[in-house]
Amino acid sequence: MQDATASRSPKEFPVGTKVKVMYGLKGPTDKHKLEPYYVGPYIIKQNLGKGAYRLLLPPGSAFSDRINADRLEPWIDSDFTLFPNDKDTLPATAPLPGPTLETGGEIIPRIRRYLLRDYSLFPEQPARYYVESNQSDASERYFWINESTEILNEFLALEENNGCIPEKGISSRNVKAVRSHKVNTYLQYPSPIVSNTWTYQKLPFATRRPPTWKPPQRLKGQIVHEFFYEEGTSGSFYQGRVVEDTSKGCRILWTDGQTSIYSRQKTRSLLYNPVAYVYDFHA
Repeated sequence: MQDATASRSPKEFPVGTKVKVMYGLKGPTDKHKLEPYYVGPYIIKQNLGKGAYRLLLPPGSAFSDRINADRLEPWIDSDFTLFPNDKDTLPATAPLPGPTLETGGEIIPRIRRYLLRDYSLFPEQPARYYVESNQSDASERYFWINESTEILNEFLALEENNGCIPEKGISSRNVKAVRSHKVNTYLQYPSPIVSNTWTYQKLPFATRRPPTWKPPQRLKGQIVHEFFYEEGTSGSFYQGRVVEDTSKGCRILWTDGQTSIYSRQKTRSLLYNPVAYVYDFHA
């Protein structure tokens, strides 16, 4: 069995370091992604561990302040570099996305955070996302949007960077269609995760307190989540499933078909926590 972590290790940036953030396409084979450019400079505020950092961002920034090292590069004064394959010259202080987003011909407020993906009406209707917008009025801040090319342009790169979104609405009725959609649209090949990871009745932020996540006692069959940095390429978050739990350790099958063998303690530290995905962003 191949150890998927053999050549994967995160970049490191000391607190206080100036960095620039890559936004958009990460490789020539990526689909549905934005054209690449860097924005910055920003300052590393906190090392969150496992390749994740918190940035010091200006008020009203459209970016999440929590970002992974694969999208960070050191800032150099008078740095006008772009993604290596881009021939144009655009300042590294390129403007952030505007206050609105056009999707399916509809103008909606700029999305600050994608919270949940729902397949309840799929495949008869598109998958939909429960999102947090930049609206100051709390009653208008959270709403549903249908998946579209425009949404995927923005979301897929963010998912690689910020982690895999919780999901619900997968059932025996649509499980084959969801699996095919994940393989062909999200490029989760050959082993997509087709499981409901948001199992709570209430939507995120529908109650004063977040729901309680209890780590499962049984490891086999559970979903895990880890960020990998592959040498020579940009890294990203991967989900996997524990397919074997023995006295020698747990074997994990990742969505890209690679496998890892970790100790039970290590495996428990990687268990996918949907509540943390949603609520830690606001910490």
